[in-house]
Amino acid sequence: MKKTALNEYVLLCLKQHNKKRGDIPSLLGLTNANKALRRIDAVLSGNLQDEDMIKRLRSSSCFGGPGLEDALRGTSRKIEIDENERIITKELRHRQAFRQHGWIETDLKGRNPPRGIICIAIPTTKFIYLPDEILTNGEGDILSRVGSYFNQLIDDKNSKVSESSIFGEPVRILFRDTFDHCYVFDIKLRGFIGSKPIVWNKDEVKCLYY
Repeated sequence: MKKTALNEYVLLCLKQHNKKRGDIPSLLGLTNANKALRRIDAVLSGNLQDEDMIKRLRSSSCFGGPGLEDALRGTSRKIEIDENERIITKELRHRQAFRQHGWIETDLKGRNPPRGIICIAIPTTKFIYLPDEILTNGEGDILSRVGSYFNQLIDDKNSKVSESSIFGEPVRILFRDTFDHCYVFDIKLRGFIGSKPIVWNKDEVKCLYY
């Protein structure tokens, strides 16, 4: 069980009232002891979505009062901090592992978005690996080299550009030159038409980081 302000508060109340953990279900008006203890353990670990259990704690002569409200606020704040730290740590890990690549954007043309198990194929189907020689060697600037490579893929009927049609008509290829930015390559126009920011955990590329 996670150490939280709420857990410490409940343990203190039990000690003050000369009660044990096994007494909690009856103190809260619950008859299924095993199920009640599982629920209370989850709440004490930070699952504050169980509104019924929190209501019972507030109504209890053993646990209710200002101390409980302080413990709930402290636990909520800790869960929020822990979640923010988890997201930041995850983002830093993905930033460090980032490698420039292509990402195919498709147009569903009014079709329903893919659902279910087929979504597992999105990362492998839409992700375009860029060879080292494209990124670091060769003549011309990097956009010229990447654009030429994208055109080769478009002409290859067995490439990922063709495979990605299961998710709609391929219309653009994003060249992610940094973690937060990409250049937009228009497939019909056969060239780059601009650039835009990328939000790693909101845009479609988020499926690379599940």
